[in-house]
Amino acid sequence: MTSEFPAQFACNYQCLLNQLKLHRIQPKTIALYSHGVRRAGEYFDYRIDDLTRLQLTDYFVHIIDSLSWSSLKHDLYGLKFYYAQVLNKPWPGADLVKPPKSHTLPDIITVPQAQQIFMTTWALNYRVFFFTLYSLGLRLGEGLRLQIGDIDADRMRVQVRNAKGNRDRFVPLPENTLQILRRFWQTHRNPALLFPNRKCGLKKPTWPPPAGSWWHPDLLAPGHPRLRFKRITPHSLRHSYATHLIEAGVDLLEVQRILGHQSILTTIRYTHLTDHTKDNAADRINALIGQISIGWGQSYLPHSCGHRHCPHCQAHESQRWIDQQLQKLIPGNYFMVTFTLPAQFRKLAWQHQRVMYDLITRSAWGDRQHLQPE
Repeated sequence: MTSEFPAQFACNYQCLLNQLKLHRIQPKTIALYSHGVRRAGEYFDYRIDDLTRLQLTDYFVHIIDSLSWSSLKHDLYGLKFYYAQVLNKPWPGADLVKPPKSHTLPDIITVPQAQQIFMTTWALNYRVFFFTLYSLGLRLGEGLRLQIGDIDADRMRVQVRNAKGNRDRFVPLPENTLQILRRFWQTHRNPALLFPNRKCGLKKPTWPPPAGSWWHPDLLAPGHPRLRFKRITPHSLRHSYATHLIEAGVDLLEVQRILGHQSILTTIRYTHLTDHTKDNAADRINALIGQISIGWGQSYLPHSCGHRHCPHCQAHESQRWIDQQLQKLIPGNYFMVTFTLPAQFRKLAWQHQRVMYDLITRSAWGDRQHLQPE
């Protein structure tokens, strides 16, 4: 590809690819960054080594309507990396203003709909592959990279290697998935890969037809379920798997570990996709509020005539209660003692009030007897 470019740009472009690999950046990110640099090179006639802030601003204004925010972001980061690591120059500027976040929820399918998709997929390898993505909650690339050695039948788990963020993780291996994978492996017996590409040789993983990540019509039989109104992709199987786990009562932290989410906030969004969560919340709210009675059919009229000598509206009732309490006191002299505790004892005193009050009272009484004159 570098032979298509001018000599100077081709040399710097190859240096960019080398630096991206040396920084251990994921292949998908390398492709996005390099594509952004090539796009900018084509716009500026492959002279991008001395761009000004104004030129970069005009460039991003030119492409902002034709690209998504994700593509714009990767183009910007790719050019920044090019200036920092290849040219060793400071970035001229022209940062993008991030648009407001849109909180969208993915479309999911039910368990019966997933069953219909698996049953109506023509090719066996795709049928098993889609089922594996769902039953293990894998991303598309994670499923394609699965190898025989990743399956641990003794501990009933699968090791997902080099996942998003360069992190490995273990996911539970259902018994049904193990039996299906064993039976499917008998059809190709590849020594390494679970899903080899038979058209391109057994050394490369398989890949869906050239429809990107969307379902391809040629994969499904004519009687496939009518899900065209939903944006269903192979990644939707992962979303559906997470939602079904939460509906089954699996703890959110466990779901986070299985899916490999770095933040629990990413996992929490699946609670918005399940009707069970809503039903549970409604049941608990009904149980809570159902304990309260407002005394239907009873009415209480407050006394509020406003007369200062009224025995009901003013403080006569309170005074009468105080008088009744005073009559219960033992004749004698009374005194008030104020106890002040350090702040460190507050929690201890609150948790053991009876014991703490007894100790304080006994201590105060002993001090009073000691200080009382003979």
